Amino acid sequence: MPHIGLSETATASQFVTASPLTTMLELAEERGLATGVISNDALTGATPAALYAKVNDRGKTAEIFRQALAFPVGDGIDVMIGAGRSAIASALAAAGTGFERVAGARGRAVLASLDDVPDTASQALVLLDDEDFDLASAVRIAQRVLAANPRGYFLMVESDTHTDSIRRGLDRMLAFDRVIAATAATVSADTLVLFTADHSFDLRVHGGVMGRPLLTGAAAERGGGMDAVRLPHVRMDNAHTGEEVLVAAQGPGAARVRGYLANTDLCHIMVSALGWSLPTRSPGIR
Repeated sequence: MPHIGLSETATASQFVTASPLTTMLELAEERGLATGVISNDALTGATPAALYAKVNDRGKTAEIFRQALAFPVGDGIDVMIGAGRSAIASALAAAGTGFERVAGARGRAVLASLDDVPDTASQALVLLDDEDFDLASAVRIAQRVLAANPRGYFLMVESDTHTDSIRRGLDRMLAFDRVIAATAATVSADTLVLFTADHSFDLRVHGGVMGRPLLTGAAAERGGGMDAVRLPHVRMDNAHTGEEVLVAAQGPGAARVRGYLANTDLCHIMVSALGWSLPTRSPGIR
């Protein structure tokens, strides 16, 4: 299985010789910023985990969660909101531990609802089973908590918009677009807002007539394990694709977001906007 937070020398059996990679979240914690991760995928999924974990298998759920709570840099991750509560609990139980031992021992409560976060909270750890929680509310909670730090904050927000379930994926895209618009409209001018994707997905639209729905039939509603969907004007093959993805930005450093970029260029843009310099080995950013 793919490794996380480690150099290319890591293997599935060990990573003794692998070099750990520095992440943007670690750089932020080193410099005293508040930090947060939000995902409507599992909180231990590849994208959030790549910011805080060093494992040779992205499937090591219990180990990834333990590392999130035992974060060795700064004062730890201030806000963590994500899905996968039952799966993480099961993985911890199989490893002989649980939320109380992993989080409670560090003074963190694992909340089960966004409503459980107090208005005066200085930290928040929320794990939900419902992946379709209110992402906009989660972002507002995170910004409220993190903005209390006068040095600023780093926040990564992921929305899983895989369109293997076409309608659900597209609905999530619309919801995420509203979150991005609201964020861009409310943050201060000295805040860099950066939007991109980890990969493209094979969904194609062809033909159709203005004013008539494209998504018709049961195939548009189904998903999960389907190899392909063929509708009169929509095609979906359940696979990641290799096309370039959009990068858009607002705020300090946004002018550097243009043309074709390597994914590691985004790290340099963020670091430069903050006036920092990179360590000797460039950080790994997912």
